[in-house]
Amino acid sequence: MTAHLVPALAAMLDDIPSHRDAPCVTSSWLGHSDFAVERRQAAELCAACPIAWECLEQALARGERWGVWGGHDIESEYRREHTNPAPRKRQPAQCGTESGYKAHRRVHQPACGPCKQAHTVAASERREALREARQAS
Repeated sequence: MTAHLVPALAAMLDDIPSHRDAPCVTSSWLGHSDFAVERRQAAELCAACPIAWECLEQALARGERWGVWGGHDIESEYRREHTNPAPRKRQPAQCGTESGYKAHRRVHQPACGPCKQAHTVAASERREALREARQAS
């Protein structure tokens, strides 16, 4: 009955008793196509499947990384997760540090007293390091 399917799909469906109603068994299966349009069509077929949740759970448990399983195009979701990482959120700068001073300046605010002091100390340390580097050469 499941001879036309990808072996992993056929093996999984054999483990689910109600698999005979699955669209991937009763129609030509597009879920492992190289074409995104066909995979979208397969996902639409899967959406109404009575065993979609079980199919998706088993596919994720096996670590499937391609194909349509339980109405989800695993490959495109995997690619989206791994190629478009969420932008990193910048940690707020601590007042009383050089980065705090720069944060004040970045938003066009006057720096607070502790940040001014930290900037003054950092600037004098940079000047001292430059002075020592010139003397060494």
